[in-house]
Amino acid sequence: MTVERTSRIRWLLIFWLFVLSAVAYLDRVNISIAGTLLASEFHLSKIQLGWIFSAFLAGYALFQTPGGRLADKLGARRVLALAVLWWGIFSALTVVVPADSTPRYSRSWRCGSH
Repeated sequence: MTVERTSRIRWLLIFWLFVLSAVAYLDRVNISIAGTLLASEFHLSKIQLGWIFSAFLAGYALFQTPGGRLADKLGARRVLALAVLWWGIFSALTVVVPADSTPRYSRSWRCGSH
């Protein structure tokens, strides 16, 4: 591979990592803006809503170290490709959740209250 081609691929990867980071950031921002609507629709207290917002942080915290170790073992390119694929699959699977099942799940998953 030539130096010029390697450099272009590197910048392309940096661009796509930026796009993915921006989408993840927008997800976090959007859920905080929609928080009041979520709380009123699902009858969530401020503490329960805080737990939902904290789920983003928990996801990052739980997978940061294993992701780094996996990148050391398998290589950063493979791990990032697998992470994007994993994220895409589960994002696409949200479409198949039936609309009428959402209230049932929200009652049973309501942050410790049964």
